[in-house]
Amino acid sequence: MRETSDVMQELAQVYGERHTLEYCVSVLSKMKNGENHQLMSKVFRLFGADCIHRELSFYVIQGVLSEKAIESLIPTRHTLIKDIALRVTDLMDCMSIPKHALYAPIAANYMKYNEFPNNGEVINAKM
Repeated sequence: MRETSDVMQELAQVYGERHTLEYCVSVLSKMKNGENHQLMSKVFRLFGADCIHRELSFYVIQGVLSEKAIESLIPTRHTLIKDIALRVTDLMDCMSIPKHALYAPIAANYMKYNEFPNNGEVINAKM
């Protein structure tokens, strides 16, 4: 029973991810602003790369990915993360995410966050 449940949940997740990626492609095709198109293309590619990375062993066993694709997956993900990180404030603004809603104060300024021992405490978090 538990095995069948796990398989069904994995199938549902993959089905949702497939539809999400198809929608992302359709959204990209309608974007007129070149800068937005470039940024969102990176966001969508990172989502896809993370989906593949999470299930990498399955894709390897099935022989779906070439060795070259497997070798480039991690560096590609890291490059996309670095590129997107430079624009994270813009992404938050366009999604209307208020700055105080962030739960990771270290993400804003890790140098300042580590100036004193905080023992893992989240300082000034607003919920």
